[in-house]
Amino acid sequence: MNRTSGVLATLCGSDSNECAEIERFWITAGTFKNYSGLLPDEIIVEISEMLSWSNPDEFREIVHPGLENEDMKLAFLESVVPLPQLIIAGAGHVGKAVSHLAKLLDFEVTVWDDRPEFANKTNLPEADKILSGKLDESIAKLKVAKDTYIVIVTRGHKK
Repeated sequence: MNRTSGVLATLCGSDSNECAEIERFWITAGTFKNYSGLLPDEIIVEISEMLSWSNPDEFREIVHPGLENEDMKLAFLESVVPLPQLIIAGAGHVGKAVSHLAKLLDFEVTVWDDRPEFANKTNLPEADKILSGKLDESIAKLKVAKDTYIVIVTRGHKK
């Protein structure tokens, strides 16, 4: 899963024939510099601010003069931030319950267990991702970020 934050910019306007024009841009911190000449400075400033905060509820609407015939154009900027990630090691009765609660609390849920009879969609219907096999190999496949939480509820984990 791609866990990249960004801003979805939608520019709306009309041309001289009164046809609607819509342009959309997916802008991340890594691609931001590519848009400095393509978008008006006012929009670039707003996007820069939104990228620095990464607030999942952020939405901005900007009205700016169009480049041709002084048409008014609208820019809708929507912050897109991935859900926080919870990795659960253990798919027994406790791991299953934690998985259910985590989905209710808007987490992206990954569950690992070395037992395939527990690590499956039937046992863990709310899990977004289910891993089985050796713990070190399975966990190595995951991207851990600052919004990743790990819960260990295996039957025989070591301190």
